[in-house]
Amino acid sequence: MKIGSWNIRGMNDSLKQCEIKEFFFKQKLDILGIMETRIKVENMSKIVKQFPFFSLIHNYNSHYNGRIWVLWRPSTIQVLKLNEGSQRITLQLTSLNRNFVITFVYGANVDSSRQELWHHISSFNPGPLPWVILGDFNCVRRVKERISDCPPSLSLSDIDNFNACIWNSGLVDLNTIGSLTFGVYDHSPLVITMDPGLSSRLKPFQFLNYWAEDPQFKHIVTQVWHNKIPGIKMYQLTSDLKMLKPEFKKLNASTYSQLADRVAKRAKEHDIQAMDGCTFHFFFSKVAVRRSINTIAKIQNMAGDWCTDTYSIETAFLDYYHHLLRSKGPKQATFVEGRYIFDNTVLTQELVKGYTRCHTSPRCMIKIDIQKAFDSVDWSSLNTMLVALGFPVQFIQWVITCVTTAHYSLKINGNVVGYFPGQKDLRQGDPLSPLLFVLCMKIISRVLRSMNFNKHPKCARTRLTDLLFAADLVIFSRGDLVSVQKIIQGVKLFISWPGLKANAQKSCIYFGGVSQIEQAAIF
Repeated sequence: MKIGSWNIRGMNDSLKQCEIKEFFFKQKLDILGIMETRIKVENMSKIVKQFPFFSLIHNYNSHYNGRIWVLWRPSTIQVLKLNEGSQRITLQLTSLNRNFVITFVYGANVDSSRQELWHHISSFNPGPLPWVILGDFNCVRRVKERISDCPPSLSLSDIDNFNACIWNSGLVDLNTIGSLTFGVYDHSPLVITMDPGLSSRLKPFQFLNYWAEDPQFKHIVTQVWHNKIPGIKMYQLTSDLKMLKPEFKKLNASTYSQLADRVAKRAKEHDIQAMDGCTFHFFFSKVAVRRSINTIAKIQNMAGDWCTDTYSIETAFLDYYHHLLRSKGPKQATFVEGRYIFDNTVLTQELVKGYTRCHTSPRCMIKIDIQKAFDSVDWSSLNTMLVALGFPVQFIQWVITCVTTAHYSLKINGNVVGYFPGQKDLRQGDPLSPLLFVLCMKIISRVLRSMNFNKHPKCARTRLTDLLFAADLVIFSRGDLVSVQKIIQGVKLFISWPGLKANAQKSCIYFGGVSQIEQAAIF
């Protein structure tokens, strides 16, 4: 269902009437609230004839100008008016067996008159049904949202009253996904999409940390763990974990569901008069705000088109990651999590001391950025590397099986979608991946030593040739043309083997004790 709201600033003009109909059909709306119609009651019947396919509700009984009109398509939704006022119309909508309450608002231009609106919103109770409020409040939540001095009567106290109204009602200010321009008016329309697919889909199981603090937790785990399941140890483990899922769900439903009602009941039992609902409103509004912020409501797919509904958003992500995991193009470099590089940092600092001195022996340091790091280790090259390093055949088979049989799913807006295999790369977050990456990079030391270039003056005794900093490779040598050429030759040989690629734009070379003429010859 799609709900629209628009302050049209008067709709007596036939051009505006045409644009309202065009907006309604172009946005595929089911219901539209129109604010500031400026249509007198005696002219209403003439204007209504311009909208023959719509049903109409207005608030002429509360205001002589009928400040709010609501048009909807009776073929798609059922509408029941609950109440009205000079600044609001509240309706109950029914569509696809879903009921909710909606209030269209057009706030008064005078601060004192808006107090009646704030009071009504704060005191209205929609019951168990969801409640949506939209329209033109003629007020803002923050001073920076104002455009010049509009409305001129807006005061800081009115902003505070507006925020207090939202707070007391437990409402949440929804995030927007862009500006919707239509026509040449100074008020932009608003469209809300109610996506039933987003809430009706089953959520994946998640272990909640607070379960571990529950007194029943250990008893539940022990009881399930003592079940004798025939089979190998791994099968027994996975079976026990599967049996724990429904038990944890029962625990959550019996102890932690309906949290607000439980706390209110406990407060009543203990005669706690301070529990007036504000704490509940604050807590659940914070949860709703966080969920709204973390929700992906709009994404651009690989073709450049914007996707806003659930299915197209999920498809856009799946297409991107299918392409990402199969392509051979460059990707963003990553870091090897958990590796301690402090020792390498201290050693490098010692080696670069004296580079700026006038009379020092020629030396150079080459920093090579590995463009793809984890994302570009080729599986066949990984197998060859493990064989070359002398690992047992069965161990190599285990490793390659772990690496090549991985499948991926994506969690989008709380829903798990897709299940597809990777085609290359080492997995992020896999504890085996950093070790395999380090082994791949270890080959570079052997390749460089085989090139037999002149060593860095401070590395002659230790025979140190290179250090690894996550996705950066630092190579040390004497500052002469022959040594640099041999290093470049060895690096090209190395990176062409496991599928790695150097990023020339982020790679650089530092000289010490090398003249400008010699540097030019090296470059």
